[in-house]
Amino acid sequence: MAKYLKILLYSSLILIFVANCIDPFYPDIEEYENVMVVDSFITNENTVYHVKLSRTQRFNDLDKKPVPGAIVQVIDDSGNTYLFRETEAGSYESNPGEFVGQIGRKYKLIIETKDGNKYESGFEEMKKVQFTPFEVKVRGVGAFPHLHRLNVIWVGLTEGADHMQSIFNQLEPSLRSLGFRADSKGFSPHITIARVRSARNKNELVECIKENADFEFGTVKAECLRLKRSDLTPQGPIYLTLKEFCPQS
Repeated sequence: MAKYLKILLYSSLILIFVANCIDPFYPDIEEYENVMVVDSFITNENTVYHVKLSRTQRFNDLDKKPVPGAIVQVIDDSGNTYLFRETEAGSYESNPGEFVGQIGRKYKLIIETKDGNKYESGFEEMKKVQFTPFEVKVRGVGAFPHLHRLNVIWVGLTEGADHMQSIFNQLEPSLRSLGFRADSKGFSPHITIARVRSARNKNELVECIKENADFEFGTVKAECLRLKRSDLTPQGPIYLTLKEFCPQS
């Protein structure tokens, strides 16, 4: 199984950073592994839950490859089984009102494809993440990994960074238990505003970053926690919101 999750805090702030033109880059990727991708999550909300099954695809292949005809079920730690029904090719959903996740309970996902292959996760406990809206002060511009090798342009966070660190500390152990490796560089709260795909006008870009190293963009309010998915395409990444949690402020 493969799951790709990205968690971001969003607010109403839109940052526009125009540095240079982007030259399209199309890598020559020859290696390809045909595996099944599982796209799903559950919460403690009374709603319909979805499980989407597909196969991996080559980098330049934009056609989705759904996995139809599978048996999909969720089992809790009390032995209750919840069967998901297929609504369209590769898309399965729970019966309305029958299944609702509960904080503190453990769940596992079992999938059996029509060719007889069976996939089974371990039991995972549903835990509560503490989150309340907070102020974020946006200040300074920098680059990853450093100014001599520009890959990502970011703006820094001063006030509010401790809140983001707290959310990360709550989520990271659960992500590691699902097989996501910890980042060896550690967690550094920031907002990515651009990705550099060409060395064109590099010197001018470096000077722009240096000139704005301490620039104060202002303060905004982080009001929601969103689960994001990033789909990589030859035209660039496409970001989708899978789930949004906005507590009352």
